[in-house]
Amino acid sequence: MEILGPNDLIAQVRDKDLCVACGGCADLCPYHKAYRGRIATLFDCDRTQGQCYAVCPMTASDHEGLSRAMFDASHDEGPLGRYRAVWTARTGWKTGMQEAAFQNGGTASALMMAA
Repeated sequence: MEILGPNDLIAQVRDKDLCVACGGCADLCPYHKAYRGRIATLFDCDRTQGQCYAVCPMTASDHEGLSRAMFDASHDEGPLGRYRAVWTARTGWKTGMQEAAFQNGGTASALMMAA
């Protein structure tokens, strides 16, 4: 994988609405900041290579190749791309804790407890 710079990160990920707001770039670079569930760039950076690009989970993804392998079709430029199904979930009483103790339905917490 070629490691590019922050301008490439913005063009290839954020401008295409592919950012998952993981915060990796914001943790490594003082120019990026997580704010209200989104990543913002505070200052311009002219580096041609950067750790912000290297750590981003969306830069290493070959979206076109994945879409061809899974759906035999070109990648849709929407934020989710092509998908087979979208699921929602929430925890239930079987976890032994009240639902109010979890954030956003508690699915991740319930999965961790089950693991």
